[in-house]
Amino acid sequence: LLSGGFPLLRMHQGEFEPVHTLLLGRAMNEPLVAGASAWPMTRHRLATFSDNPGLAKWAGTMGELGLLEQLVPETQGQRIGLILPNGYFTHPSSSPLPQNLESYCAFVHLSEHAEHFFHSRETLERRIAWAIEHPEQRDRFSRESAQKARSRKTYDALANDVLSFVRDRLSGRSR
Repeated sequence: LLSGGFPLLRMHQGEFEPVHTLLLGRAMNEPLVAGASAWPMTRHRLATFSDNPGLAKWAGTMGELGLLEQLVPETQGQRIGLILPNGYFTHPSSSPLPQNLESYCAFVHLSEHAEHFFHSRETLERRIAWAIEHPEQRDRFSRESAQKARSRKTYDALANDVLSFVRDRLSGRSR
């Protein structure tokens, strides 16, 4: 990243949970619309992708990353939505997103571009073809990721963090 390359990474199980939590948390910031067939007496309701733009965006990104199949089973050949507890419909998710995603989540570190990830031989081939066919967008993604890496993953960034920590401790502040 620091040299401006365009990494292609296999989506692995350790990356799955932070990406899922991050994107679903964002989708839950919007009020959800329950599907017409949801019964108020049940503990769960269906939130269709067609009625919930945040969930539709979540589904699109999860599909691009090859993760949607693990989370949303097909119903009559379609993936129509998520079955969620009633609380999601009455109180949008107020749970905080995982801390320090920049430190350990490659998806976040790579500016949340699904184009950096593959999950099968076919998706690797598609990503390579995309990178070759879209040089301007590939270069823009590389610049964004390199800028993030330079601001957080260099000796200068580490030295600044250490000095800030020492300065805060000496002044009686804690992080």
